[in-house]
Amino acid sequence: MEPEVSPMGSLSDQGLLVTAEADLQRLAFRTEPLKVLARLHTFVSTDEERGRPRTTNDVNDPLRLGSVPPHEVLQERMSQLVDLVIESKASSILVAAIAHAELATLRPFTQGSYLVARASTRLILSARDVDNDGLVMSEYGAFLLGRPAYVKALTGYISGTREGVSAWVTWQGEAIRRGAEMAKELAEMADAKK
Repeated sequence: MEPEVSPMGSLSDQGLLVTAEADLQRLAFRTEPLKVLARLHTFVSTDEERGRPRTTNDVNDPLRLGSVPPHEVLQERMSQLVDLVIESKASSILVAAIAHAELATLRPFTQGSYLVARASTRLILSARDVDNDGLVMSEYGAFLLGRPAYVKALTGYISGTREGVSAWVTWQGEAIRRGAEMAKELAEMADAKK
């Protein structure tokens, strides 16, 4: 199928490239998560800062989440995120939810942070041996839940309240569940064709 020549078509293509690359970077993500995230960013950015954290507070914010954390805190927050991803003994879904939300709300890149954030879920589930084959399509689950629900859940996370963070984790778990169901359906259809 020819890709659509439009901003949405370009975004869709970038999403597919990021997803494909995330599947290839599973093992590297276990020890070098920042390098992998930077690598994924090279597929969504066309500017000279590809793969590099932003150095200003100007970001492309298509979800309109509002104020962005100052670029001066990025290094510390990303370091904390690496510690969480590598060291945490918490459930993989919880770690994936926190990493996704942190990347989406920090917006470490001038553009494309949301695509990288969504790919982080795939990376974490795969790197932590929950989904070794990268079959769970949490991105598709997010699509099914819809953009308004995504923005509402991220806004809840930003609030820092127990209810807001809980709503975010619930949203992420549901996106993963729906993505797993779709993967199962596709596998069953493939088996039926044999």
